[in-house]
Amino acid sequence: PTPVQDLVSSLWPTPSSSSPPVIETTAPTSADCMMVHIELYFDAFPYDTQWWLVQGDLNAFENKKPKFIGKSPRPYDVERLSNVTHSFCLGESQYSFMIFDDNGNGMCCKSGDGYYRLYYGDDNMEFAKGGKFGFFDVSVFEVPFPTRSPSWTPIPTTAMPTS
Repeated sequence: PTPVQDLVSSLWPTPSSSSPPVIETTAPTSADCMMVHIELYFDAFPYDTQWWLVQGDLNAFENKKPKFIGKSPRPYDVERLSNVTHSFCLGESQYSFMIFDDNGNGMCCKSGDGYYRLYYGDDNMEFAKGGKFGFFDVSVFEVPFPTRSPSWTPIPTTAMPTS
């Protein structure tokens, strides 16, 4: 394995034998969160692409306390050269969107014109986009409460692991 594959393997969560966590069933109100959408258009090999949406940045992994908000569905129920959108109501915090490609050729351009994009609001305000990457890509962004900043424009940063 390459150093990047070792890094991705070390980030993959290890199943625990403890009882499953209690899941909150009350949906947040629009005053408590902002709807953020993740759109994925897959290349000819959708099964080699996985993604995570995590609260916090890469330090959460270094501290071994990541809080997963969303992950690729299993089994990967997607068709070749098709798209899917996942929506999340995110509260005020910092988040990291991480996308992985098992073959190291991203979602674009060798096996199709795949991409991912993150957007919010009724106007589909895009704030992160990609598809041409190797084994993984990371976008870090912050979400404040909409009632505090109705004209919010997120500023994503790309973070590359240092170790």
